[in-house]
Amino acid sequence: MLGTAGVRAGLQRGEVALVVVAANRSARTGDKVERLARGRGVPVLTGPLDEALGKRLGRTALQAAGVTDGRLAAGIAAAGIAAHVWQQEG
Repeated sequence: MLGTAGVRAGLQRGEVALVVVAANRSARTGDKVERLARGRGVPVLTGPLDEALGKRLGRTALQAAGVTDGRLAAGIAAAGIAAHVWQQEG
């Protein structure tokens, strides 16, 4: 799921296992996506800047991405790659 609206919709449907938000996300994204994710018990990781996040996912600037595969989400969260690797490469 890509983008604030897409991630919010996926969270509301119970389809998102992990949310990655851009380090420079807007206050709106923080309010709308992070609060909903935490309220539903979905982990939230801070990734790279929005342009780097989008580039890695084949888009332009991207404020939020949702991971729907539970095993992939667990691996990302355990490795902490959203915060470390992407920012170092960014």
